[in-house]
Amino acid sequence: MDRLSRHLRGSPSSTRLRKEVYSFGEMPWDPELMQTCYREAERSQGHLGQLVALFGFSGVRSLVFGAQDLSQQLMADAVATFLQLADQCLTTALDCIQAAQQLEKVRGRVLKKFQSDSSSFQRKFVRRWQICIFLPFVLSQLEPSCKAELSEFEGEVLAVGSPALTIEGIYEDVIQGALLQRIDRELKKALGASDVSCALDGCSEVPWKQAEADEETEAQRGTCPKQPGTCTEVQPLYPLLPPGTFWS
Repeated sequence: MDRLSRHLRGSPSSTRLRKEVYSFGEMPWDPELMQTCYREAERSQGHLGQLVALFGFSGVRSLVFGAQDLSQQLMADAVATFLQLADQCLTTALDCIQAAQQLEKVRGRVLKKFQSDSSSFQRKFVRRWQICIFLPFVLSQLEPSCKAELSEFEGEVLAVGSPALTIEGIYEDVIQGALLQRIDRELKKALGASDVSCALDGCSEVPWKQAEADEETEAQRGTCPKQPGTCTEVQPLYPLLPPGTFWS
């Protein structure tokens, strides 16, 4: 956005403005530009390796890929928002100075929304992956002492007559609910959020089955795990506007 403002002031041309505005649509899928974000996620892989020893978690690579995809999604949403707002404010009635002023207002709105989206996405991402890490570990630790007791209630569950209900499923739901409460409390402390809770649908689901995490991710990405944008299509919140929208 800073570059766009400089070009607009240095070269007051509607043709140049259209070209620069359109270039924003390519940003989320530009491997060189996004590589900075991807490297940040990769640097954390060494620290995340401790999860293997502590909790038996084998989905570290999938977690890193998920963080890279999240950065691409945020960029795609920000770009779509920028194009949508720019389309609303830029008209042929504006001269270049007025256009620059309008784009400055768009810049502020886009960055504000980006910060809000980043915070929300971060909470949901951390919440989901903490369940993925801790739930299998807690269940494995409790199984020796709880397995015998659970069998005592199996008859009562069968009496309900629903094939969808199992004693193991009910037990896992209870443990997951307790974990989510603890995770939400810790997220409030760590992120300073006043309202971390979100709907369980889409937030409490384990992103990948732990045992198949890396295999599934590699299959989805093909042969280029370090460049998510080239293998995984990310859908922005708003559709990218077609060419010819601005200042025809």
